[in-house]
Amino acid sequence: MAMRRSVTMRIISRTLTLLCFVSALSLGCGHYHTTSRGRTMSGTVAVPFLDNRTNQPNLEVLATEALINAFDADGLLSVVNIGNEDYVLSGIISRYSEKPFSIGDLGAANEYRLSLSLTLSFDNSATGESIFKDKRFSATHNFYIEGSAAGEEMTREDAEEKALEKIVDDILNTIFGDW
Repeated sequence: MAMRRSVTMRIISRTLTLLCFVSALSLGCGHYHTTSRGRTMSGTVAVPFLDNRTNQPNLEVLATEALINAFDADGLLSVVNIGNEDYVLSGIISRYSEKPFSIGDLGAANEYRLSLSLTLSFDNSATGESIFKDKRFSATHNFYIEGSAAGEEMTREDAEEKALEKIVDDILNTIFGDW
């Protein structure tokens, strides 16, 4: 009987400890931000619309929004309008291409490789220092034409989004990484 009471007390004690820990985490989550990236940076960043040097329409909107959303999600730098920033990320969409990647039974391409490149500069507005200048960020992603024998559902728009996700992650790692 005494052993059963001892085991029950240990279970209750561990449960209370766990509840206190979870409670402390939930109360503090709104005040602290952690990142897997190495460099700590704070302040504000402006992200003006990228200059689209490709023939792909609206790509500047998609890329700029992806960058702004990534900064918002990361939380280390707050996005502000140009003129009020500590840092500015600017640049161009320098390359967009689609090339056949695989050929179907009838000799026509059924899978394409999308390639996307951004050339960006990241500057400290207060000091005028360039943290990086004209750095190229590139990614590829495959997509399938409608009715593909591969049966995949990856569309051109999905491939653009996936390539942009890779590029944005590389950009944030370059800015905040301390490797």
